[in-house]
Amino acid sequence: MGSRRQAGLTRAIASEAARLIAQGHCQDHHAACRKAAERLGERNPRHWPDANAIDAALREYQALFQRDHQPQELLQLRRLALQAMHDLDGFAPRLIGPVARGVADRHQRIQLLLRADTPEQVALALTDRHIPWRAGETMLDFSRNRRAARPTLSFQAGDSGVELIVLDPADRHDPPRDPLGDGPLKGLSAQDLAQMLGHL
Repeated sequence: MGSRRQAGLTRAIASEAARLIAQGHCQDHHAACRKAAERLGERNPRHWPDANAIDAALREYQALFQRDHQPQELLQLRRLALQAMHDLDGFAPRLIGPVARGVADRHQRIQLLLRADTPEQVALALTDRHIPWRAGETMLDFSRNRRAARPTLSFQAGDSGVELIVLDPADRHDPPRDPLGDGPLKGLSAQDLAQMLGHL
């Protein structure tokens, strides 16, 4: 396949993945890219778009088709995220994912990275606040091309889902990697998010 045709197919996969995310069919880039590539007949992952390309396509899709509601939905999600971060302040929460990057709408979940000695500490904090939760796992990228699961506690805040991803104490020395970059996954602190909301 020629390089120009291949580049066009890669862009088409990014656009289809963005549509799947925007319409709520997929929650994350990995799943959306895989499904889009299958639909377009590209089986070689080396030719799939990276997360940055999918985010760029998602911003274009939202500007074209969701500009009448996506900014308001993002604002509401960020306000909910800030409230949750204040409630969980003892776990040094960091906002990550589509809500942090500004590409979320009502279909996306709020994702917070928490630091705790054990997931049970977070579970107890939720139980003390009478918040029903369910346990799960989230895959994160780490150094040396490793992917590893971390325990996740999920709950509903109104119509929005919230995922609390609990990092291991050892992750302080080897933090998860940013899927859209080469460095650590830093996320937004409560102060960062409050400043962003204050400028709106």
